[in-house]
Amino acid sequence: MKENYVYPAIVRKMGEEIEVSFLDFPDLIAVADDENEIIRAAQEVLALTILDYVDQGKKLPEPSMASGNIIYIHVWMPYFKNTTKEIY
Repeated sequence: MKENYVYPAIVRKMGEEIEVSFLDFPDLIAVADDENEIIRAAQEVLALTILDYVDQGKKLPEPSMASGNIIYIHVWMPYFKNTTKEIY
């Protein structure tokens, strides 16, 4: 597993909430109530998805080269790996 991952995402205002969807993970969505929370929420959901892929031995998609109204979400995996705990 690499230490750093960067994936493109689209930000949308959905009523009172802000939604981030990832181009390379079609079913992955982060939702937050305000702009201060959305990047952190997107990083967390992306990091957990990456950890799931690695744990299941699945190949991660290559980040798309995107243009237009997109942002790039960066996760530094050592931080997120240390914040997740497995419960048995």
